[in-house]
Amino acid sequence: YGYPPGIGTGVRPVIDYLRTVAYLPVQDAVIVVDRVTVVDSTQQKVWHWHSLNPAVVSGNTFTLANPAGDQRCVGTVLLPTDAVLGAETIALGSGGAVSSHAVTVTLPTGRATDVVVTVLQCSDVLPAPWTPTAEITANQAIVTIGIHRVTVPLDDAQAVVFETAAIIQDR
Repeated sequence: YGYPPGIGTGVRPVIDYLRTVAYLPVQDAVIVVDRVTVVDSTQQKVWHWHSLNPAVVSGNTFTLANPAGDQRCVGTVLLPTDAVLGAETIALGSGGAVSSHAVTVTLPTGRATDVVVTVLQCSDVLPAPWTPTAEITANQAIVTIGIHRVTVPLDDAQAVVFETAAIIQDR
């Protein structure tokens, strides 16, 4: 991220970035864990979830739908809890026609490193109510959806671990 030396400003504002994506087929859920470290913690960090259609945002949850409206993804930003979600219209050039839309996930300034945990459930029907939870430790993000737990390491050399309640209770 940013420009390599000798091109543009030659500034690399992001010094570390890791995205891990895990799929939990039982819930048809996609878990996305992003870890980022920036040089200047006073700079805003913003993620964009792009969509052709406008998104619906409510608190830490957003819904993206296809143009026909018969398929949708419901996303929940679980962490950090101080992330602010919004909606953005993207135009071609200055004052040009609308080309797409995006959900924005904006983090407060002041932290060099952040971990963002987002869970997406995509389907042709609205997903059943569910309450995924997440916690971050020094080296992993742990996401629990129903009786399933997914441990996503913050080190790309480690494997993602999937567990069910029966395995968790045996510990």
